[in-house]
Amino acid sequence: MPRLLNDDILLEIFNWFASIDDDCPFTIFFLSKAWRQTVIGHPDLWSYIAVDMTREDWQERVHIAITLSQSRPLHLKIVCQGRIHPELLRFQSSFTRIQTIILHTLDGDKLMSNLQYVYDNKMINNID
Repeated sequence: MPRLLNDDILLEIFNWFASIDDDCPFTIFFLSKAWRQTVIGHPDLWSYIAVDMTREDWQERVHIAITLSQSRPLHLKIVCQGRIHPELLRFQSSFTRIQTIILHTLDGDKLMSNLQYVYDNKMINNID
């Protein structure tokens, strides 16, 4: 069956979808083989990474997104309950690519301890 939309139009739709859904590239990945190839081939879609530490598969998702984003600047949205998980340090080699970090804590009283934990572990080095 021929494709009804070319890649440029698909990417516009995917970029819009990414602006409203943190799981955009993962959702698209599973919808169809053709869309999977399109989303895999466009690293910008993978440079906005939702790190939801309340999900069991967060580490795999971060690894996939970092890999498929290639060398693009990274924008992280971290969702955690309590402290930021120390396993995030596993991805430390990519930290120099981080341009923005948004931290959502499910326990507002612990926000400052989260930020202190990040700083103490030097997870945010040389970020302007």
